[in-house]
Amino acid sequence: ERRRVASLATLEPLDAPQVGALAAGCLDLRAEQVPAAVVERLSTLSNGNPYLVEELLAEMVGSGVLRRDGDGWRVTGDLTAVVPGSVVGSLRQRLAQLDPQVRDLLLLAATLGAGFSIGTLELITGRGVRSLLDQLAAAADSGFVVPDPGAVDHYAFRHALTAEALLAGLPPAERAVIAHRAAEAVLAADPAVSDDRCQLVASTVAVRRLIRVRVIDMRQR
Repeated sequence: ERRRVASLATLEPLDAPQVGALAAGCLDLRAEQVPAAVVERLSTLSNGNPYLVEELLAEMVGSGVLRRDGDGWRVTGDLTAVVPGSVVGSLRQRLAQLDPQVRDLLLLAATLGAGFSIGTLELITGRGVRSLLDQLAAAADSGFVVPDPGAVDHYAFRHALTAEALLAGLPPAERAVIAHRAAEAVLAADPAVSDDRCQLVASTVAVRRLIRVRVIDMRQR
């Protein structure tokens, strides 16, 4: 009986030109015809993961923010609002399997953007460093976050899309409560606001604005 031998190969993330080439293939275009904003958004959120590139691109087309225009494609909506439903659903299933404290920590961290510091999480949660490190280790084991090699007290979501997808899976009102809770804790402890904390305050304002717009829209119907 012949034994088959297989080896695993670690693939490097796609760089921006390769992301553009992949998008061009999906859209049946030449690479230079893909809108620059689309390539930038795909590269940023996918971190060069081909699967995420294709999912994001499919969502852009499916949601109508990227439309065919003659022989090419043009952006007709807000690219920052694009978060694939398939990715959100998958993350929600994985999130549900985590310890509630780890799950809560990840949702709070997501309000800080793609990267965050342990110090900021301390301010927001009131938990000790040891407890936070244990919970972040559990989140890392589950593939949600990775230590930032450039800063010993910083972590980042494995993919920039992860933070956005985690928040997209929440109702707007719940998202606002989480962001408001985090922003109040940060501002109370550090009125100057800096680093990832600026992202937090900005996201809180953006969420509140989104809710106000939706409420006004519902009242006008």
